[in-house]
Amino acid sequence: MIATFRHNVDFAGLRKEYERSSKRSLFRIGSVTRRRIRQTVRRRKNPAAVGKPPSAHRTGGGGLKYVLFAVNAIRGNVIMGPARTPSKGSRPAPGVQEGGGVTYIQTKDGIKRFNIGEHPFVGPAFKAVQPRYPYIVARAYQYRGRR
Repeated sequence: MIATFRHNVDFAGLRKEYERSSKRSLFRIGSVTRRRIRQTVRRRKNPAAVGKPPSAHRTGGGGLKYVLFAVNAIRGNVIMGPARTPSKGSRPAPGVQEGGGVTYIQTKDGIKRFNIGEHPFVGPAFKAVQPRYPYIVARAYQYRGRR
């Protein structure tokens, strides 16, 4: 005697759950990395040494609130890093901090040129958190039952 079984598979539901889990994992990766970036920036009055993460000088975490991330679900990637701060300079400060360079800032006395040393903080934070990414993705795809 041969037994036959018929199963109705909801492929649309499977695809929807897959896409939801993909977005969830990307958002978790972005949030974990952003948290690490914010933790590397120290709050102190003195400027940071060249080669060390930058210092936050504002009270209330003013310099830290500009670390953002965005998820591109269509391409399946996360874009993160410091956003452009409201300044009148020619080159935004976050871009100069990561790699170092020259920027021009409007002051009361006119436009002044500043040489800014390298203060990497996004790259090292990304490398520190990267070994945790497979665990984050695996947790996002675990079956959690019906919602």
